[in-house]
Amino acid sequence: MSCVYMKNLRSILSFYDKINGTTFESSFPYKARFFVPCSQKSSDWEKYFVPSSEFYVVSNATRDFIKNKIIENGPVVIPIIAPFWSRFSNGLLGLWGRFHKDPDDYYSLKIPKPPFRYSNHFIVLVGWKDNLSIENGGYWICKNCWGTSFAYKGFFNLEYGSLNSDSGYVGWIEYNAEDYNWPPIGSPKLEGPTYMQANVEYMFNFSSIDPEKDFIFYKYSWDDGNESKWLGPFESGGVVTANHTWEKEGSYNVKVKAKNEFGPESDWMPKDSLKKMI
Repeated sequence: MSCVYMKNLRSILSFYDKINGTTFESSFPYKARFFVPCSQKSSDWEKYFVPSSEFYVVSNATRDFIKNKIIENGPVVIPIIAPFWSRFSNGLLGLWGRFHKDPDDYYSLKIPKPPFRYSNHFIVLVGWKDNLSIENGGYWICKNCWGTSFAYKGFFNLEYGSLNSDSGYVGWIEYNAEDYNWPPIGSPKLEGPTYMQANVEYMFNFSSIDPEKDFIFYKYSWDDGNESKWLGPFESGGVVTANHTWEKEGSYNVKVKAKNEFGPESDWMPKDSLKKMI
């Protein structure tokens, strides 16, 4: 997700006319500053380029319209007022996000609304929760772009109407799913131990799902200097078992990545996804 500083959503429409797609964040990682040069993208970015067909912006959109658009097309973008104290500060919202880490918490209308006329920040709406016990009837579930330390891993909840979120502007991108062969969804799941005795063979189970149901290959990194070749093919969604023995006792960060038969790869499985087997 990209942050765009703006005073009026209409002022960037001509900019979006030049956009013909996007890459995965893994090939162009987010950095919390403006004007990041394209030269910082990965050398294999074209492998992860997803072409788009059209960019839309609608004004005077109602909450029901936005909800229906999320159901039909997936996440949408809206502008909000993020009260910055300076160009180097995320202000009141940023301060709130430092301390509110509960996925059930939300930024409330009771927090004073800043007296700015225009919106200056984009957020992505990925869903919502209607709750009549909340003053304005519920909240949006949002993805922000201030890093994973903000709120709950970069996501937060925004009460309907907060920070000018009911301005009526909403944007979304459409693309033809057949124009891109998606890699196996997310990072593959891994089940196995985290602490290994020396010269004992341990078993690990891997699984991943490919959106097009293509055959999947796996590569393992055992964190002891050994890494497997691509192994497979295996059916999408099937559980694959692999064994490994370590020469030295200790904790090891076993990783796995997946790719389908046409080449698109997933990310390496992160350490915090590891589940101990009982």
